[in-house]
Amino acid sequence: MRTPTNISDWDDFVRHVVTRANGQIKFWELWNEPNLLKFYTGDINALLLMAQHAYNIIKSVDPNAVVLTPCPTWSTTYKVPSGASGTDPYVWMRDWLALGGGSYADVITFHGYPSRTTLESSINVKVDKMKTVMSDFGQSGKELWDTEASWGMVTDYPDPTLQAGFVARMYLLQWSRGVSRFFWYGWEFSPWGTLWDSTSGIHPAGVAYGEVNKWMVGATLITPCSATNNLWTCEFTRPNGYESLAVWSPSSTVSYAVPAKYTQYRDLNGDIFSIPSNGLLSISSSPILLEAPAPN
Repeated sequence: MRTPTNISDWDDFVRHVVTRANGQIKFWELWNEPNLLKFYTGDINALLLMAQHAYNIIKSVDPNAVVLTPCPTWSTTYKVPSGASGTDPYVWMRDWLALGGGSYADVITFHGYPSRTTLESSINVKVDKMKTVMSDFGQSGKELWDTEASWGMVTDYPDPTLQAGFVARMYLLQWSRGVSRFFWYGWEFSPWGTLWDSTSGIHPAGVAYGEVNKWMVGATLITPCSATNNLWTCEFTRPNGYESLAVWSPSSTVSYAVPAKYTQYRDLNGDIFSIPSNGLLSISSSPILLEAPAPN
């Protein structure tokens, strides 16, 4: 899409949409993937003017609305000022914030599609780059949201077990790295990251989505996700003494000596198992949750 010839046409459009949705929509993302030519072919300065106008109109209609930045993704079509191709979302966001775009948003956003083979390092590097850019331009006080990501095309990542583990790892890693909200793409959207379809119903990855939600919601992250000898762990607690530890191994199955305080574990199907008498578990790329339940 190109920029409007007359900015007043944009103003009228935004005002009508926001007025019609007032009280029903709270969060407004100003543009989808502006660094991809199939979504935006105009100049970044023109988009900045559109963002300024949209922000002011949205806030005038609904002062409680939350406005998100345009959301960059991976792209080889966006050119940085040096003329080189910018691939990572932070490249576009750096230019956007340098122009003052942070003044017209309450939340900074990106699309965090990671490498499927190096998921952990890919997510950590990507989020760290976004946070560095935010800090460089005085935006660290705002939340960072990943508003679209998954493993990508189902045909590129077809194994249902690997898909389930991927979902859980994505949520755990982004939570650990300080991403305030992450939106999976998509629940019933084929062929991208599909978690449900009308023929087979909920996929194993969709079940994992629900289970990892139970692990995280209401819990407090104590130790961010980190690795020792290819074994990733992140520790969280709940009130009344409950402790838990998410554990997985991205690239190989490893034997893990479970700390004595954990008495059971949950898998991504929601099934609960006792820790074996020898205290050893085989850990794969599908995270499990070790639990030391709260005392009665």
